[in-house]
Amino acid sequence: MARAFVHLAWKQQLLVQEPVSYKGGILIQAFKGRGSPGLCENYRALMVSSILAKATHRRLRSGTMDSFSAYRLPLQIGGLAGRSVAQGAHCLLSYVAMCRRECKSYAVLFVDVKQAFYRLFREHIVSTKLSDTAIQRLFSTFRLPSTAFSEFARELEELSAMEAAGASPFVQAHVREALHGTWFKLMGAERLSQTRRGSRPGDNMADILFAFAFRRILQKVLDQLRDEGCPMQVESLGVAHPYPDQLGVYPLVSFDTLGPIWADDLAVLVAADTAQLLINKLTYVGGVLFDHLERAGMQVNFGAGKTEAVIDIRGPGAVDIRKELYRHNPPMLEFPNRDGPKRFCRLVATDKHLGTVFSHRGRLLPEIRHRLGQARQAFRKHRKMIFSNVNLPIKTRTQLFVTLVLSVLQFNIAIWPALSNNEHQAFTKGVQALYHSLAYAFWAKKKKHLAG
Repeated sequence: MARAFVHLAWKQQLLVQEPVSYKGGILIQAFKGRGSPGLCENYRALMVSSILAKATHRRLRSGTMDSFSAYRLPLQIGGLAGRSVAQGAHCLLSYVAMCRRECKSYAVLFVDVKQAFYRLFREHIVSTKLSDTAIQRLFSTFRLPSTAFSEFARELEELSAMEAAGASPFVQAHVREALHGTWFKLMGAERLSQTRRGSRPGDNMADILFAFAFRRILQKVLDQLRDEGCPMQVESLGVAHPYPDQLGVYPLVSFDTLGPIWADDLAVLVAADTAQLLINKLTYVGGVLFDHLERAGMQVNFGAGKTEAVIDIRGPGAVDIRKELYRHNPPMLEFPNRDGPKRFCRLVATDKHLGTVFSHRGRLLPEIRHRLGQARQAFRKHRKMIFSNVNLPIKTRTQLFVTLVLSVLQFNIAIWPALSNNEHQAFTKGVQALYHSLAYAFWAKKKKHLAG
């Protein structure tokens, strides 16, 4: 097979031209597993493309990693080798612990963007020569006032993310070619549809190209906040050490960041010395962020379970502010909008982020209950076929119990801080209940047989 396609590969690399079949595929609708099956928004699109295209783009992706590693934001961990979602969740728990230790009010704004990989402007990734007509056509897809057109056009004319990252002209040319003339076909349809936006979800390069563009957008947010006297600085340990207190004296470093970023999942970390200052800062930072995202073609989803904020306010005036915030049902926080109507974001006590339930005041009881519920569900799923199967040795069933059930319970458990008495008791009882269920699956039928 390599001999058959080596000439095509050389032609593609030297001429910077991809075969048309590499640029598209069949789009399949997959139900997300929640909500009504009759609504399109509860489905995700999966593209089935050529295996040769995937192999070529996998190689091209590796060529972009060096420039992205130096270009990324400090807490932008998605797409990097050796990084996991546990690191993002660990950042949240550590930040909360730091704020509570320093008696600061804090908030975490969880941002959800509708179809982020599909709505992204490719001009943010790599530069393309767009005519005035093409720029106007792109702008017409927004719900923005005409006064915002000049700023929108100016952003497209600035350095692209890959140019700013210092990617080689060769890599940029191939990325530009991969994003040009793309298409898809729906299952069972005859017509082809051409696409001009998005980082081609399903392709090997989709996540890393989105990460380039997302970094460019978020850096503009950080620059504006810093210029307007609201820097988003976070202080961290300057050396990697599991027990920094043992060092006695250790360096601290400060850096600008909005918060941990995994692909299009963003958690904005905001802290202040007083409750009122926190609310003012949170609404201002959120407003600036939402403005930049909308001007970049992304639509923030403010629905239930989507973009939400978890806050913990303390100090003088906290009681009155809490009463004002939670007088609505559901409680909402208003964010300014420079280009349109005001936005309203829900205030919640818990939010599931990167597979972990983040709770108000950093409590782990909701996460423990969630993990135990997931483990019980996994046990019930395999009980009849595996754990109650007398044809399998007990040792084998026990090993499968550890693999299929306890692994679900122990997801991200390494980042948990020391548990309180209530949390420890809930976790212990839950684990014991799982082992009781396993023992019952082993010997319940045997007991009934002996009793009969």
